[in-house]
Amino acid sequence: MLKEFGDIAVKLSRNPLGVLALAFVFVYGIAGYVSASSSFQGLERLILVLFIVLFPVFILIAFYRLVAVHSTKLFGPSDFGDEKNFLAYTSGRITHEEAKKQEQAQQNRTPMEYKILNTLWTKQVNIDPDFSVLWTFRIDHGSPEFPEFRIASSKLMGEELVGETNDGQVFLTLKGFDYCKKHYKEFPAHQWWPDEPVKQDKLEKALKNG
Repeated sequence: MLKEFGDIAVKLSRNPLGVLALAFVFVYGIAGYVSASSSFQGLERLILVLFIVLFPVFILIAFYRLVAVHSTKLFGPSDFGDEKNFLAYTSGRITHEEAKKQEQAQQNRTPMEYKILNTLWTKQVNIDPDFSVLWTFRIDHGSPEFPEFRIASSKLMGEELVGETNDGQVFLTLKGFDYCKKHYKEFPAHQWWPDEPVKQDKLEKALKNG
C-alpha cells in the first residue's frame, strides 16, 4: 500500500498540477489524523473546521489563477516526449497541441523519412553549413524507392521540414535545418551516398550557427 502510494506520489511530483494534488491530499490526511487522535477545545475545533472548509477555496483560487494567468506552468518536462518541446512550449514558441503533434510525428517517422532527412542534413552541412546555399536532390522516377520517397517527402513537406523545387528537387527548410541540428544524433545511418559522411569541422560550424 505504502509502496503504491509512493510510486504514485513520485509520478505526481513531476507535474505542477500533481504537486497541487499531493499538497491537497497531505494536508487533509494530516487534518484527518489530528481530528481523530486529538481532543479540542471550542476555539481549536473552530479553527480546524474553518481550515478544512476554507482550504479547498484557496486551492480553487490558486488553480484558477494558474490556468488563467500561468497556463504554460501547468505542465512539466515529463509531459513531453522531448524536453526540447517543453522548453519551446514554456517560452511561447509553440502551443501544447503543436508540441504534441511534433512528438507524434517524430515517433511515427518512417525509415524513408529518416533517410531523406539524414541525406539532406549530411549534404547540406558538407556543402554549406551556413545554410546560405541550399543543397537539393531527387531520385529517379523509375527507382523502386520512388513511390515511398514521394509519400515520405510529402509528409515532411507537411511538417515544413522539407521544401520542393518546381522540378521535384527536395531541400531542407530553415525549420528542417534547425530540426536536424536538434535530432541528427537520433537519425539511423541510412542515406543516399553513404560513402560521403558528414565532415566534423563543417558539422561544428553548422551547430554553432543560430
